[in-house]
Amino acid sequence: MTLLTRELIQQKHTFAKTEVDVTEWGRVDPKTGQRERTTVFVREMSARERDDYEASLKVGKGNNVRINFRNMRAKLAAATCCDADGKLIFTSADIKWLSEKGMKVLERICNAAQIMNGLLEADDDEEEEERIKNFPKATSCSGTSSPSPSEDSPSESSWTECPSPKPETGSGS
Repeated sequence: MTLLTRELIQQKHTFAKTEVDVTEWGRVDPKTGQRERTTVFVREMSARERDDYEASLKVGKGNNVRINFRNMRAKLAAATCCDADGKLIFTSADIKWLSEKGMKVLERICNAAQIMNGLLEADDDEEEEERIKNFPKATSCSGTSSPSPSEDSPSESSWTECPSPKPETGSGS
């Protein structure tokens, strides 16, 4: 057994990611008229990214804080969609136009992001197990597994690790 040190923990910068089908956003083949299969990666957030996401949903101060659901899905997509290397592909400037995209695609992205980031609140353990069971199969966050595509589950998924953003240096608040 290895006892981790501060330095070893600081060096390990990987987050789990999964591939999500976004074919509705794909190009249309001019010959066939069919959309090409298109995917994006959705990754786990860092603690700071999750705090920022949750803070972006809150309005008010003190005992008068409430949740603002406006653009919630677009914000979550922007906070979790990444390229194959784990680098986020959207910025906060993209949230407005992302919120205008089709609900089915954003819902698939958000479902994956919620599972990957522990954002789902299940009423009981059975409900949570059912949600996870119906999510595209994965062996673990560091392994890979690709289910065979079917009518019931059009998106393939593989969980891998991707690098996190480099830690900020210098003093901050």
